[in-house]
Amino acid sequence: MSNSPNKEPHKSEPLGLSAIEAGLSAVRGKGTPDENDVMEVSDLEDDRLREEIANLKSDRKLREKYGDRILRFLEWYAIGVGALIVLSGVSFIPFSLPETALVTLVGSTAIAAIGLVGFVAKGLFGNGKNSH
Repeated sequence: MSNSPNKEPHKSEPLGLSAIEAGLSAVRGKGTPDENDVMEVSDLEDDRLREEIANLKSDRKLREKYGDRILRFLEWYAIGVGALIVLSGVSFIPFSLPETALVTLVGSTAIAAIGLVGFVAKGLFGNGKNSH
């Protein structure tokens, strides 16, 4: 009746100092990375680099997309302002704008061109320092 349910489970004997020392030396020996540890670190670094490359490619696509959109907006804005100025200056078309409105349109076009180009260049392409 060695497997009877009423019998207490087998208790191990208390560990002696020699057993603890043997385990301690095994743990201390693990202080240096083994081949599996090196491979795990290498795999993690490879994964991190792959993600960083994917992020950089995604950033580049977004920069191209929004850089093109902002440039297209600025081009159409300048074309619209140019058309308004030409229409206002042609005498055979019954369209005129007050001089203050024309000055505002010309000034806002210049400010938009300088501001948007500077804003886009700094915001999308950074200041040359790596922000990651």
